[in-house]
Amino acid sequence: MVLKILHASESKSARVLHEAALVDVTMSVNNPLLCNDVNVVGSLNPFRASVDLSVKHFFFASSAAVYGDSKPAKRNEDMLPKPILPYGVSKLTAENYVQVFNDVYGPETSPCDTLMCTGAGKVLYPATVQ
Repeated sequence: MVLKILHASESKSARVLHEAALVDVTMSVNNPLLCNDVNVVGSLNPFRASVDLSVKHFFFASSAAVYGDSKPAKRNEDMLPKPILPYGVSKLTAENYVQVFNDVYGPETSPCDTLMCTGAGKVLYPATVQ
């Protein structure tokens, strides 16, 4: 759907903001292949379309899950990534593709880490994963 919209656009967009993802951490554990398909392959499609359409800047919404199980108050973007669940791995993989697309294909790209944007009462990692 997004690709059809990008390709159907008559004007070249200066910016693309990609926020789509499978964010269900439990589902990522139960079905890591689906998580990879949605979060990695599903990110490569708009990256590639953005290159093809000469988009000037591509923003990618990542996740604090790439930092693993650190306490929210201690998370910052200078930390080394250490995901502990498939969801975090998929977001980190897509982040790495963002950098590769920037280096290889040219459009300026920005991974945007959404540190502590889970909302009141939300838990990044459930206590139990079934």
